[in-house]
Amino acid sequence: MSLRQTAVRLAAGATVTLASALAGAAFDDLIREGEGPRRQALTAMELKPFPAAAWSGLADWVGGTQVTSVAAGKVVLIVTWKDWYAPSKRGYILAQKLAERHGAEGLVVVAVHDNDGWADFKKPDAAKNAALLIANDPKGDFRKALQVDNDPDFYLIDRAGQLRYADLATESVEGGVKALLAESADAAGGVNTRRASEAKARDLAERRTAAISNSVDLTNIPEQPYTPPTEQEYADAKWPPFPQLKDAREDAKAPDPIPLPVIDQGFLPEKPQLDGRVRIFYIWRPEDRRTYAIQPRMDLTQRQLGRDVRIIGVISPVRDDKGQPYPDDAKPDVMRKKIDDFLASRHLGHTLLMDMAGTLMNLIVEEPEAFPIPYVGISSSDNVVRWRGWMGEPAFEASLDRIIAADPGVKVRRKAEEAYIRDHAGQ
Repeated sequence: MSLRQTAVRLAAGATVTLASALAGAAFDDLIREGEGPRRQALTAMELKPFPAAAWSGLADWVGGTQVTSVAAGKVVLIVTWKDWYAPSKRGYILAQKLAERHGAEGLVVVAVHDNDGWADFKKPDAAKNAALLIANDPKGDFRKALQVDNDPDFYLIDRAGQLRYADLATESVEGGVKALLAESADAAGGVNTRRASEAKARDLAERRTAAISNSVDLTNIPEQPYTPPTEQEYADAKWPPFPQLKDAREDAKAPDPIPLPVIDQGFLPEKPQLDGRVRIFYIWRPEDRRTYAIQPRMDLTQRQLGRDVRIIGVISPVRDDKGQPYPDDAKPDVMRKKIDDFLASRHLGHTLLMDMAGTLMNLIVEEPEAFPIPYVGISSSDNVVRWRGWMGEPAFEASLDRIIAADPGVKVRRKAEEAYIRDHAGQ
């Protein structure tokens, strides 16, 4: 079972079609392939200008067009494949579909065939789709330059001509494409400077937090009594725009935020204190490494935003296309054992939730590309989802910051805590 083959439904039943774009400069949970020295070498190539000499290794361009003549300011997706080898041909088909969907947005796909079988397969008519270019790698020099090990391999070049992702896992390709399409050339060109600035800002923030913690431990402030905000105060708060479904009609009414039911059972190890705090829900499965690979980042985010945010990893039932649950998901004791086995070698700093009734989120098996991982929902302290989508979108972190800043519950809780801090500083 692969969670890549799912779409998401929130409790209210509204299907979530996950939107585009990841700000790779600020957030990077895309999965790369490879390990050991090869992976280290590939990682060292990222965020540097693409080795232009590699293009000279390609020949027999279909349509007579070389990528260097059309790539300026574009996002370039490279896929290596052999038409006679079914697994790699599926990679080519994925890239072809992406060219059709996103060519008008500035995507160029370069499909690089192995010399073995080049003469035998029927070449597509590239003239029908200028976003798709096909070339032969007659001597394998192109593959050697990019350390390709097994077709299909995927590489992404940003609008500034930098190799941003080397040997990207198939399930992360579409997300990476959308990420880079969302960037301007200037933003792509400034990614290294921006990352350095963000790292410096995080370090400064951590130093300030550490300095304050010398007098008051912010992580252990007792719960302070306060008067909860009214419904009108929540209604008047300046929330970020709620995401429009990707496949919505242009004239469709913008969706409303989604109220969630109150859940008291199923938390592991126990239900966290949620009053006056924003909640981030993410979906994961103990059988799928891609879904729990983000958990260290979730722990870090929980530590950094622990005063105002609670992160909850949700395990929900998976259903087939007829709405029937998978066998293990119908047995809470079996799923609980899977989770216990999973946690036996890990110590998580945030809360998990077994939601086997599907009260909060249900996963419905649909098209393979319908569910970019990881999916998240952000709810305000009144338990209303204010943002939902792929965690890699540029809007995720920006919306999280805006939700925290706007949340009336966070404000009144913080005001009560600040009074406590003033009374206890230096004790």
